Amino acid sequence: MQKEWQDWVNENIIRGCDPLEMGSILLKNKFSLPQIRTMMGTKYPEALGQHTTHTTEPAAAAQTAGSTTALQRKCTSLVEIQRDLARLSPKAKTIERRKGVSGNEFLEKYYAANKPVILCDLMTFWQAPKKWTPEYLKATCGEETVEIMASRDTNPNYESNDEAHRKQVRFSVYVDMVAQGRETNDYYLTARNNFFSRAGTKALLKDIEIFTEYLKETDGDGHYLWYGPKGTITPLHQDTMNIFMAQVQGHKQIKLVPANEIELIYNNYAVYSQVDVANPDYEKFPKFRYANVIDLELAPGEVLFLPVGWWHWVKSLDTSITVSFNNFLFPNEFKWEHPQGTVDKAVGY
Repeated sequence: MQKEWQDWVNENIIRGCDPLEMGSILLKNKFSLPQIRTMMGTKYPEALGQHTTHTTEPAAAAQTAGSTTALQRKCTSLVEIQRDLARLSPKAKTIERRKGVSGNEFLEKYYAANKPVILCDLMTFWQAPKKWTPEYLKATCGEETVEIMASRDTNPNYESNDEAHRKQVRFSVYVDMVAQGRETNDYYLTARNNFFSRAGTKALLKDIEIFTEYLKETDGDGHYLWYGPKGTITPLHQDTMNIFMAQVQGHKQIKLVPANEIELIYNNYAVYSQVDVANPDYEKFPKFRYANVIDLELAPGEVLFLPVGWWHWVKSLDTSITVSFNNFLFPNEFKWEHPQGTVDKAVGY
């Protein structure tokens, strides 16, 4: 019965129910204040000890708890059904590569369908692939102070603990670090470093063109730079918004898992999986053995549409530059709940 009540608490927190009313129901059902504090965590209402108004009878509350648990099981079963049906497709392990996709077709077949696709003809007129040499980058905005993620090798949780790895450097210094050609995951300029938010970096935006069939035209808002050496890795996680990944230079190895495979992912914190998808430990994470992991390589000039909620792991196979976008013409804000932890607005992949 304790588990059913904990499930009831979790479900009602997700639904945004009044914490004080929830606490009152638990009191009415003989739970102590310390027990309720443990069950509700940060949502525990400090005023509960003085709260005496109880609007729900014990029997009705117990029925609600059981009904909520049953509803959770039903939701889980529906996700499993959707997963099983999706796997019937002969294309379940592949991602389409397309040209000539109109905005309307993209919206209907991919964006609204939560389906990834690689668009191969969007960067035809971009100057960045040819112009963004180390010399050009330094000449254009090398004196600008930028933020990077550094000392990532010291912390296996560098992605979820990103605040500890932020470092300010002159951009020309960072360009030289990358140009050394050393394979490493120790430093990386990522979307979270908000490169294009600095006035001195916006000069690079003239070398790209916005995909106006799909994206809003902005002064850099919703544009993010990923720049790093061969060997940089973004661990398995999901984004809370839809993303375009435009590959400017270098190749990236990407592993995707559909959003509806969440029961196999071992997502215990925010948007992160505990699984090292490149070397999965099936003894520790046995369900992951059954996950549909889709492998692809993104080449220069290709744009990957990464749908909201899809799990992904990314590794740079060469020195790599990517520009990501989330400023779509279509709605791209969603309500999310996570196991624990908070998540900033999605800014990249």
